[in-house]
Amino acid sequence: MDTFQKGETCPLEIEIRDKDTGALSTPASSVTITVTDSTGTVKVNNQVMTVKSTGIYYYNLQLATGDESGTWTARFKATDDTKVSITDYQFCVVD
Repeated sequence: MDTFQKGETCPLEIEIRDKDTGALSTPASSVTITVTDSTGTVKVNNQVMTVKSTGIYYYNLQLATGDESGTWTARFKATDDTKVSITDYQFCVVD
């Protein structure tokens, strides 16, 4: 599990691939992220992610020094017309 210090920037990135070819692809609609801390508090809610390149999206989460320690979850949601794909990524925040 990746670990980040309170007060630093946590770079969250996801690759979107075509399920048939495996090639990087850009969904027709959007890619969003929701981040919850170790207590279940939503810190980021359905934020649209930035395109880095074809099929690669990122969001830089700035961790505050007063944030909760423990296991956090980033939920990535890619929407392509009527298809929705959801992926969860867990990371650890420490003092």
